Order: sequence, then structure tokens, then C-alpha cells
Amino acid sequence: MFHAADLLLINKVDLLPYVKFDVDAAIGYARRVRPGLEVIRVAATTGEGFDAWLAWLERGAALARARRGASVDALRHRIAELEAQLAAQGRGA
Repeated sequence: MFHAADLLLINKVDLLPYVKFDVDAAIGYARRVRPGLEVIRVAATTGEGFDAWLAWLERGAALARARRGASVDALRHRIAELEAQLAAQGRGA
């Protein structure tokens, strides 16, 4: 699961004092599988981590838009190349 993950979102961190769960160990295990894994701890009751999570989502959306734009530009360029080849073939026939 963590091999392909870019983010480990740990929710309900406000409940950690009341449960038996070692967050640091969990993060350590996940990073054994995916070194450099980004971790954000969130709690809906306090709002902890939500700014970081939203910023992470915004960065991902901006990256996706940039990739999509680059893909569209590459396709337009390739179409123009193919149209030019067809036009050249039509002139040579």
C-alpha cells in the first residue's frame, strides 16, 4: 500500500492519548517501504493538519494541471507535424 503512496495521512490524532497506537512506529514502518513518504497528522475536532493537507492537495492539483497542459501541447505539436507530413505527401503525389 505505501510503495506507491506519496502521502500518509494520519487522522484522529486528537484521540491518540486515549488509544494504544504508536504513531512514530507506524510512520517508521511506512517509510521503510516508501522512504521520504510525506506525513500529515490531522484532527477534525481541532483542525490540526488541515492547512497542510489542503496545501498538499493544491500542490497536487497544480502539478496535474501542468502535466495535462504539457500533454495537450505535445499532442498539438504532434498533430501539426503529421498534418505537415500529409501536406508534403499531397504535394509530391
